[in-house]
Amino acid sequence: RQRLTSLVLPAIGELRLREITVGRLDSFMTGLRRRGLSGNTRHNVRTVLSGVLGTAVRHGALRNNPVRDMRRQESEPKKAVRALTAAERTDLLAKLDADPVAVRRDLPDFVRFMLGTGVRVGEALAVRWCDVHLENGTLCISGNVVPVRGKGLVRHTGKTAAAVREVSLPEFLITLLRMRYDPEIMPDEPIFANSKNTW
Repeated sequence: RQRLTSLVLPAIGELRLREITVGRLDSFMTGLRRRGLSGNTRHNVRTVLSGVLGTAVRHGALRNNPVRDMRRQESEPKKAVRALTAAERTDLLAKLDADPVAVRRDLPDFVRFMLGTGVRVGEALAVRWCDVHLENGTLCISGNVVPVRGKGLVRHTGKTAAAVREVSLPEFLITLLRMRYDPEIMPDEPIFANSKNTW
């Protein structure tokens, strides 16, 4: 929906269906590339176009879907992934610890948690106290927090069976979690909650 309303409709929303040709769509996509939009964003736009025009084909408003005959979009080479150096990690954590806004928003502990577990942002936000086993130093990753239209942030189980996994906790994280723990906390409460103590 966001791609449709922000990128597709402003550019070609006023066209009649018969005016949406392969050439016009190719020009539109080339324009997105020139604007510096990522390959992933352009792929999403193409998917949206295909879905909308596919609906038009199914309802008899178009004979065929012009997206199928468009040029293949060249993707940029992926940047190599690298870990932070020890100096970069120390610098990042020192800056977070010194920033009152970051501290108020619980970012220093959250970033340390992500550095110590290697989990994604949504997975880290979905971790509940019942997922942590401090005695044996493990953590069960069993969910993800995602935005749902009309509902806000919602926790759901991972997309695949591989998304549910056990992670070993380094000693510094076990210490950090022991310091955060309060016996009055309910087991299904998130470790990193918002100001309303929810996702």
